[in-house]
Amino acid sequence: LSRERDRSQLLLEINNTLVSNLNIRELISAISMCLNRVLPHDAAGLALYDPAINKLRVTALEFPAYDDVVIEDEIGDLEGTAGGLAFTTREPVLRTNGDLAGPVGKRTGLKSSCTVPLISHNKTLGILGVSSFKEGAFSDSDTELLNQIGKQVAIAVENALAFREIDSLKNQLKEEKLYLEEEIRTEYNFEEIIGSSSVLK
Repeated sequence: LSRERDRSQLLLEINNTLVSNLNIRELISAISMCLNRVLPHDAAGLALYDPAINKLRVTALEFPAYDDVVIEDEIGDLEGTAGGLAFTTREPVLRTNGDLAGPVGKRTGLKSSCTVPLISHNKTLGILGVSSFKEGAFSDSDTELLNQIGKQVAIAVENALAFREIDSLKNQLKEEKLYLEEEIRTEYNFEEIIGSSSVLK
């Protein structure tokens, strides 16, 4: 009962975190901190699908032990990795015994992972995962919990991406406006006209 209460409390906390945050990097850090109380882990990460290269791109990481080894924006294959499998099958993937496949797992010696797809409006945006240096660190019920959190995170990620796109378009419009104003000033340089007739005025 206490465990269920903790998990329900966690879902509520994460929901509040998601509502108040549009920065994906800050989001994963806050989620990892909340999650660690109920689901202890050494690393948490979020990768989004990049359609231009048909791969996953690491977008946000929380991995204090290996800050210098793991690189954000690193590319992950869709084949041969837990993240790729979770993304393509749209199902959670639990790996519990031994070294993990993929560049991050090989470099760091992580032994267990739990990865869930991020699905919103029937579109798979990417994956959310937690990993541990211990074998057998995660259970089926942990996977179920992370999958529930993944559904919440997917909505927040979709909102953050939409906000980012709107912000980018806003900046683009601002630049175009400045450019057009400069063009008008160059084309119709009224400051150089000298005269005092009423028609000219």
